[in-house]
Amino acid sequence: MNTTKNNSPIRPLLAAPMLLALALATLAPMSATLAQAPAPDKAPDAPESKPETPATGAKVNKMDLPFDNMGTNQSDPNAAVVYLIKVRGEVGTDFTATPLRRILEDAKRVKADIIILDIDSAFRPSPDGRPIMLYEAFYRLSNIQGVATELIDRIRDDPSWVKKPRIVSWVKKATGPAAFLPLVTREIYFTPKARMGDCGYLDLMYTDGDADEVVRQKWRGNYLAQAEGLANKGGHDYRVVRAMCREDYVLSYTMVGGKPEFHEDMSGDTILTDDGDPRAGRANTAEEVVRGTGNDVLSLTTDVAKRIGFIDGEAPTLDDLAFLLGVERAYKVYGRRSERILAEWTAQVDKVLPTFEDLQRDLREWRLEGENSEQRNQSRMKRKRIVQKMIDLLLRNSEITLATRSFGSPDGMADRLRQEIVRIDQEIRLDRDDKR
Repeated sequence: MNTTKNNSPIRPLLAAPMLLALALATLAPMSATLAQAPAPDKAPDAPESKPETPATGAKVNKMDLPFDNMGTNQSDPNAAVVYLIKVRGEVGTDFTATPLRRILEDAKRVKADIIILDIDSAFRPSPDGRPIMLYEAFYRLSNIQGVATELIDRIRDDPSWVKKPRIVSWVKKATGPAAFLPLVTREIYFTPKARMGDCGYLDLMYTDGDADEVVRQKWRGNYLAQAEGLANKGGHDYRVVRAMCREDYVLSYTMVGGKPEFHEDMSGDTILTDDGDPRAGRANTAEEVVRGTGNDVLSLTTDVAKRIGFIDGEAPTLDDLAFLLGVERAYKVYGRRSERILAEWTAQVDKVLPTFEDLQRDLREWRLEGENSEQRNQSRMKRKRIVQKMIDLLLRNSEITLATRSFGSPDGMADRLRQEIVRIDQEIRLDRDDKR
């Protein structure tokens, strides 16, 4: 396979934010997935009764009913109970552990046999219009780990989940932070034009700071360990995740006996990712990034994911997915309450994030004013009030503010802001005209 590229390399592209923004805006909604382990076994308990149909004339909450336009033979007493969670917006921001916890309570109420994550998700647009760098997906990993805890660990360990449901990812688009979400489920299915990835260039993070390279590598290694930990939870190959994350990681494969044999170099028959070295002509061109066709970092499409056996199947529709899951003869689909819970959460996010960003702007634009100590200290008190509002907002909405780009953990950010208040108070004490 010829890996030489004749056009301009990607590193100038990454230094040109507008081109990268164009790349993100025009990437085709395709996806991919990762290797599958068997679905978890059903508990061997006696068959449970399905949710009861309310008696005639009883008042019914529509949120408690299955969808009218989904499923087959819903009235069959043995119909499988499918709970559909539509993952939209940005994973780690619009889809986090807090709303998921409420959703799973509803899934438990209806005694779900199968929980399906219907994933059609990418980055949120930047609120200030600036271009989004692909590596910003890693800022959401902490929140995604919270999702995995609720979805996998808590269901597994909670005895109130008498029957453990199968948990399945059905990917339409999983780009940016969403690329990490399917990793936590053992079963992954794609639609025909799915795409999973666009979350890479981890090795280019922290290149513009003052930290030395040892510290930078430690930070990057921590993010990579989190991503690979999610893959391990779902039973998927860490090498695929590494190829999705790092520009300098090489992965190729050769088909042996109908199965892919991976190589962490370019010795395989098909190269999934090269090292992106511009000196050797292997860096992606601007056009390749825009079209999502380069191979410096891995973004899985349905065709590639099928070829290397990383997905359990291709399902264009929910009925097709039900067939692959073996419940096509009779199943009903719940999830009305899930849609409402996520809509309410997104409304809260839409309110909190702009407020926090406004406070940040106010803090940046603050300037010390005043001709005497009283006026200067009044100006400092204004700054102190801004900082205190930021602390309050952080602690009341930690999961939302954690999703913001570059603040670190809410607790860590709050500690730094508290130190700022201490500094302001000290300046106020020292600035007295009568001491001059």
